[in-house]
Amino acid sequence: MLHVLRWLIVAVILAVGIVLVAHGHLLIGSLLCGLAALRIAYLFFLASRRRAARARWHPDPQRLLLRGLRHREVGVAAATIGAEPAELRREFAGGRSIAEIAVAAGVAPERVVSAVIADAGAMLDRSAADGMATPDAVASAKADLPRWATRLVHATSSDLRGSLRGRRPGALGGRGW
Repeated sequence: MLHVLRWLIVAVILAVGIVLVAHGHLLIGSLLCGLAALRIAYLFFLASRRRAARARWHPDPQRLLLRGLRHREVGVAAATIGAEPAELRREFAGGRSIAEIAVAAGVAPERVVSAVIADAGAMLDRSAADGMATPDAVASAKADLPRWATRLVHATSSDLRGSLRGRRPGALGGRGW
């Protein structure tokens, strides 16, 4: 409602300016027309910034679904390796990847990736069945699941921080996951 009122006021000022110019009051009419033109440009600028902000702060549903699974899947990776999740997070924060931690524990990284994919796929199916996510978002997330799980297992904290340049802070959560 407020934006309609703003546009209405600008339209009235522009009309008054045009009428004044038509009746010979060039200075005042030109001034009003110029101010109205500046205000129109500013209103368009604000509208484009709002659209860009909405696009930036509302990621696609697939990313939201996978981001929501991250914390759980770190626990699944820790269970597959045979480590405590807190210990796994500490070592990750120290610069090691989950794959390096798995190799040190004698577990193949591919096994950890497979466990993460299986558990995340089951959780995505459950969210679709419970009506928490749309079937399209779940299908899109499941299609991206192998890449996502591989990156989760093989990336280090510095890799993930480096890939966030240009994105908003906190895109991977507070712990870097």
